[in-house]
Amino acid sequence: MGRPIDARRKTIVESVFGQSKEARGLWQLLLRRREKVNSEWSLIYTAHNLLKLFRFRRSEAKLAAAAVNALPQSLKSGAGLRQRFQ
Repeated sequence: MGRPIDARRKTIVESVFGQSKEARGLWQLLLRRREKVNSEWSLIYTAHNLLKLFRFRRSEAKLAAAAVNALPQSLKSGAGLRQRFQ
């Protein structure tokens, strides 16, 4: 019973730690004492979440642009819609 839960935890939680260590070079914390370390972790993971949000919004905008470009020209200008609903 413990293995499936442990395997799921590795994919959800530990990937964040791995990305921080490998991609951002955060192998050790700069500050000492629990209060300062908590502040440093909060800053690191706030930056991590902001980057995820930025990438998501950018990919969402690309998908929307691709969908608009795939439309026929008459629908892009709205002329086709006006003819259909008049």
